[in-house]
Amino acid sequence: LKTDSLGNIVWQKLYNSNLHDEGVSLFLTNDGGYLVSGYRYNQELFGYDLTLTQFDSAGNVIWSKFYLTPGAEYGQIQLFDNGDNTFYMVAVEVNVMSFPIQEDFLVMRVAGDGDVLSCRTYGNAESNEKGWGIIKIDANRYWLIGTGGADNHTDALLVQIDSSGNVMWSKVYDDGTYAADESSVTSYSYIPEYGLFVCGFDAFYNPFTFIIDLSDAFVFHVTDDGDLAWWEDFGTHDAYYWELFQRMEIANDGGLLLAGSRTTYGNYDGSEHWDMYV
Repeated sequence: LKTDSLGNIVWQKLYNSNLHDEGVSLFLTNDGGYLVSGYRYNQELFGYDLTLTQFDSAGNVIWSKFYLTPGAEYGQIQLFDNGDNTFYMVAVEVNVMSFPIQEDFLVMRVAGDGDVLSCRTYGNAESNEKGWGIIKIDANRYWLIGTGGADNHTDALLVQIDSSGNVMWSKVYDDGTYAADESSVTSYSYIPEYGLFVCGFDAFYNPFTFIIDLSDAFVFHVTDDGDLAWWEDFGTHDAYYWELFQRMEIANDGGLLLAGSRTTYGNYDGSEHWDMYV
């Protein structure tokens, strides 16, 4: 769907493969077209595999690729332009043959025509790693952004790799508030002079009721060498409320614009739009 600046529809199209297809991330190409990443249901493996489709400026399909992997993928399927007519796709890969099910980072690099140049997973058998994004620090340093840890305690995770995909270091970040919680990364922004800013939320799961008892939004800052500069929690710290940040942008003055929501559980009042500037 394309609209003009006033929200009027310019064109809209439906692309149907007769399978379950979902488009997740969109990237504008230099020629005015689009790259759309997503996933498609694989009936043989009972899971989802990655897709990448290129469209021209009118929404016509130029080519479409379906990437079969040993596992199943999901997530934000972020597209990152490497600056040399190649792109990175980042997702969560699920090992459907393991028990319990294992999750790892998946990083795929593709050429401008969608052909796979490399595909690699990052993780270990003792924990689950979920890949949400990738950024390029310099010609030989990339940061993979996501979460990792045991089932009862998942932290924000940052992995630095070189241009060949080799791990240089891996670090986890949390505020140390809860002994058993799950950190979810929802958005991030990188400024070369300052470093990386990441937002999301911490959720504490009650093992007796199997529901979320407490959730607070967070923002943290990582310096260019991967050290934690600061971490701030935002919220009521009350079991009746669940606060989370879903999107972050850098303002013109260097501040952070945060968009999220607050949900009330105690009296079932529903959710509220919750924005913040810091």
